[in-house]
Amino acid sequence: MRLRSRYRNNQHLRRFPLELWHESIAHLTIADLKDLSMTCQLLHGISIPFIFKNIEYRCIVVYSENEPSWDLKQKRDDIQRHANSFREFVETAKCASLVRRLLVSYVCHIAPTPGTSGKAILKEKETYKDFLNTFILCLERFSNLKGVEVSGLMGRIDKKMLDALARRSPLDAVWFSGVSFAPHEIKQLITAKQICIDSRNADSEAIMNSRAKTLNFFSGENLESLGVWSDLYAPKLFRALGQQGRLERLTDISVYMDADNLMDLYAFLPSCPNVKRMQVRLVGLSEGSQFAPPPASTVPLVESFLGSECAAAVFVPGRPVKKVVIDRRYWTENRFRANLGMCLLPLSQSTGPVVQLFVESVGCTKKAMECLVGYFPSLEELGVSLPRKTLLEDEVDLLIFPEDDEEDEGHYAPSCADAYEDPIGGGHDLRRWKHFCYVHFHTEYLNLLSSIAAKKIVIPSRLRALFLHEDAYDKFEIERLPASDDDEEGYVERFGAPFSASGAQDVLNRVSRIYPTLERVVICKEYKGGLQWTKGYDGRWVYYTDFDLVHFQVGLFYSAEEVYSVTSSFGDEFLTQVSPV
Repeated sequence: MRLRSRYRNNQHLRRFPLELWHESIAHLTIADLKDLSMTCQLLHGISIPFIFKNIEYRCIVVYSENEPSWDLKQKRDDIQRHANSFREFVETAKCASLVRRLLVSYVCHIAPTPGTSGKAILKEKETYKDFLNTFILCLERFSNLKGVEVSGLMGRIDKKMLDALARRSPLDAVWFSGVSFAPHEIKQLITAKQICIDSRNADSEAIMNSRAKTLNFFSGENLESLGVWSDLYAPKLFRALGQQGRLERLTDISVYMDADNLMDLYAFLPSCPNVKRMQVRLVGLSEGSQFAPPPASTVPLVESFLGSECAAAVFVPGRPVKKVVIDRRYWTENRFRANLGMCLLPLSQSTGPVVQLFVESVGCTKKAMECLVGYFPSLEELGVSLPRKTLLEDEVDLLIFPEDDEEDEGHYAPSCADAYEDPIGGGHDLRRWKHFCYVHFHTEYLNLLSSIAAKKIVIPSRLRALFLHEDAYDKFEIERLPASDDDEEGYVERFGAPFSASGAQDVLNRVSRIYPTLERVVICKEYKGGLQWTKGYDGRWVYYTDFDLVHFQVGLFYSAEEVYSVTSSFGDEFLTQVSPV
């Protein structure tokens, strides 16, 4: 297929260096890349490698006994048609050479109808056989393949699949998500720089019935990053890898395991002398759980730790840890509230010292910040929670506003005029009904920054970035928007007046005079998305957000769930719509 742009002469496109086109196109979504590839020969040639860099092959058939028999035939025909199309793509050398990462998933459940149980099982076997053969063909034909992810397999992973992965080794990365393993023996081990097993969503019965004492499928020869998110498989994989000797290249370990199996991790770690990043999340904890620390010689080079507070207490002291991230899970929040100093003390015993600390369980209060400053004077990045001003039980009825369909009597309350007329982030002609959340969203964190500017709350003197975590959907304790000036004044009386853009600049400038190294203030949710203020070279603070506040207001009152931006992923439908020339 020869593509042409709407211009007769598109030589002007070639005036830009190809490197510039590559850098620009790399930030587009797959849908945009697909459209761009159909404009002209030049952009087609640049876009296609990005489109086929990551490929998904999904085989999903779910048929219940209440569905008509023709529906099952239609589903199987669709799966077969898709498999044939995909195999045609795989057999095309020019296409296959573009693939760097392959994701395959399989779900097949055909409920037997009376007298047809044998046929249902046979059809499931036929469907899986086609899927397996296609997967093996992919591994053979994708000559530049770097990573493989296998997800959603029902039951245990097939030995043929493991053998095929071993033959295709070495790879950069192999991920297993939602799968379970049987006690297979394979002649050649799977070799990869990164290995990740996440069986949290796998068939729990299949996992619990696994008889394998070790998970001896993987080679530690080239292993640089290991992730095991399975309380059952973690100790089995540790035993298998530990028997292979020292894993000199392994620098990154991420573990999700039962607290009762922590000693298995301790036994494995002496084989990993060069680990620099650790993530240890423990399940099965009880309130007040404490553990004996591993020998001081274990993982002596750790620089970054993320995970449970009780695990951090044994891995951080005496090691050069510079970054600590504590999960906000289990009883962590209660423990930090009850005795903040006791929880922070082990973390402060790092020889790093700690310069990045993220403890979402700690609120940015006067007492907590004084404690943090005392224990961590060298902090450059700090993540804590934004304290919320909540309604007391006897105040719940204070903010009961009229139904949504009642007319909004005013544009905005007088005390909020500056914020509506000079809004943060720009805009004009704002009105309460459409922009209430947009304007009032900034009040809490700017009130906190005002307290810092007034020296009522201290922060570390070397701090460069302050992250304030908050749950956006718990922010507004109202069921509907204020419909009058008096309603909004009542809200302001309880939670404070909103800030204008110039008012926010004034607050941030006053903070800068006290803490000149502070360059970023980020308001986020679980370390993702949100909004931020960044100080420019001229000293002026610039506002930026990937948080859709208008969408947020719709979501708050009309049950939308996702308010943070997400990255588009590749879909199978592009296989039949876009093909290299």
